Amino acid sequence: MKHKVKYSLLLLFAVILSSFGQKQVKVDQRLLVGEWSRTATPIQIKITEVLDNGKLELTYFNVKSIHTGKAYWLIKGTFLSLYVELLDENSPGSFYKLNYNSERDMLVGDFFDVVDGLTYPVEFVRTKQ
Repeated sequence: MKHKVKYSLLLLFAVILSSFGQKQVKVDQRLLVGEWSRTATPIQIKITEVLDNGKLELTYFNVKSIHTGKAYWLIKGTFLSLYVELLDENSPGSFYKLNYNSERDMLVGDFFDVVDGLTYPVEFVRTKQ
């Protein structure tokens, strides 16, 4: 019986120590809702709804509305991330992978252009909540 109590106390102590120093981060995905403008371009993403199942309701504009495919958000470590796939005839399969930067209230990440096969760093600033 003594050994069980010692083992239980050691296990409890180990659990407490292993969680000590680990930062528990709660990220609010609703921070993504709003209008975002890609720096130095006319490109805009308007996110109207962030669903609990990971899907995003959004509209993508490059002067005019562009068809989108998959659009979802997820939490990767401490990052609130999103993915947006384009289905327009000029860029079918191009996509964005972006992270929300809370310090700057920006979306920062990469754009993969399927036409030229290159990935570009991009930033979106919030223009409206």
